[in-house]
Amino acid sequence: MVSNQATGSTVGAKPRVLLVEDDAVQRMGMEAMLVDGGFEVLACANGQAALSAFGASRCDAAVLDLLLPDVDGVALTEQLRSLEPDLGVIIVTMNPGVRSAVSAMKNGAIDFLVKPISRSQLVEGVHNALQRSSAQRQARATQSAMAQKLESLQTVNAQLNEFAARVAHDLRSPVRATTFWIEFAREAIARGDSRDADAHLEAALKSIASGHHIIDGLLALSKSNHLPVQRSPIALSPLIHTIVESCRIEFRSVDYKVHISISDTVFADPILVGIAVSNVVHNAFKYASTRADPIVEICARPETQEHYVVLVRDNGVGIAPDKMDRLFVPFERLNSTPAFAGEGIGLTTVKQVMEKHGGAVRVNSAPDAGTTVELRFPQR
Repeated sequence: MVSNQATGSTVGAKPRVLLVEDDAVQRMGMEAMLVDGGFEVLACANGQAALSAFGASRCDAAVLDLLLPDVDGVALTEQLRSLEPDLGVIIVTMNPGVRSAVSAMKNGAIDFLVKPISRSQLVEGVHNALQRSSAQRQARATQSAMAQKLESLQTVNAQLNEFAARVAHDLRSPVRATTFWIEFAREAIARGDSRDADAHLEAALKSIASGHHIIDGLLALSKSNHLPVQRSPIALSPLIHTIVESCRIEFRSVDYKVHISISDTVFADPILVGIAVSNVVHNAFKYASTRADPIVEICARPETQEHYVVLVRDNGVGIAPDKMDRLFVPFERLNSTPAFAGEGIGLTTVKQVMEKHGGAVRVNSAPDAGTTVELRFPQR
C-alpha cells in the first residue's frame, strides 16, 4: 500500500489520533470533534490503557490531558515518543501554567491547548501535529540516507586510497626493471658486447609489456565498473574463438588441447561479456601452461530459459582452499610463481561484469586438480 507522507497512514485511510482524557464527558466531546474533523479516534481514559492501545495500534498523532489518574501528560508524552519518536503530541489542560507548558514542549509535545477547546482549535492543532510529525519523519529519513551516503563515500575513499597505493606499487616494479635493463644494455653497448645488449633490451621489452598488462587490466576494471549495461543477443562462437586464438599466440610455446562447445545466443552486453569471458579464458590458458598435457575446455549454452551459462575448465595448478575467499579481492595475486604473471585484477573485473548483469560467477578449484569458472547470465 502507498503511504500518505503527511500522516504516515495509507492513502484513503483516515489519520488515527490517540485521545487520552479521564473525564468521560470531555473525552466524548473531543472525540466527536475529531471524528467530525475527519480523523479516526482511539480514545482511552488513562495512561496505562493508552500505552497498551498504542502498542497494539500505532497512531499518527496524540491528544493528551495533562492530569491523568495514573500518570501526567508530560511523562506519557515521553513514553509514547520512546515508542514512536516522530509522534506529534498535543497537551490539553484546564489549569495552564508556564512551567507545565515548557516541560511539555521539552519532552516532545508540539502544542499546548487550554480547555475549553473549540472544534477548530482541536482540529487545527492535530493537523499541525501531523505536519510536524511528517517533517520530522522526513528529516530523520534524510539524515539516515545522508549518513549511509557518507559511510559509502568513506568506504569508496578508502578503497581508492588502497587502489592508488597498489597501482603505484605494481607499476613501479616494471618501470624500475626497465630502467635497470636499459642501463645494463647501454653498458654492454659501450663495451661492444652486442649479445648482452640484445638480451638486456629483450628483458626491458618484457618489463614494458608487464606494465602494459597492468594498465590494460586497470582499464578493463574501470570499463566494467562504469559502462552501462546494454543487452542484446550475442553469438559467442566468434568471440570465444577469437579469444582462444589470441591466447594460443601469447602462449605459443605450449601445445594445448582446447575443446569448445557453444550453442545458441546469450542476452548480454557485448563489450562487458567480452571483458569477462576474455579474463576467464586467459586465466585458464595461463594456469594450465605448466602442465605436460595442458587442457582448456569451454562450454557455453542455455541452462534453462532463465539462464545462459559459460563454463571454462582447465587442468592447471588450481587454487588452495585457504585462498578461495580472496578470489575477488582487487590486486590479490593468489599464485606468485613467476610463470603466472598477473596483476590480480581479472576476477575482480569478472565479478563486477556479472553483478552488473544481475548474474553470478562461481569458481571451483583444488590444488593440482584444475579450476572451473562458471559465468551465469540471466536471460530475462
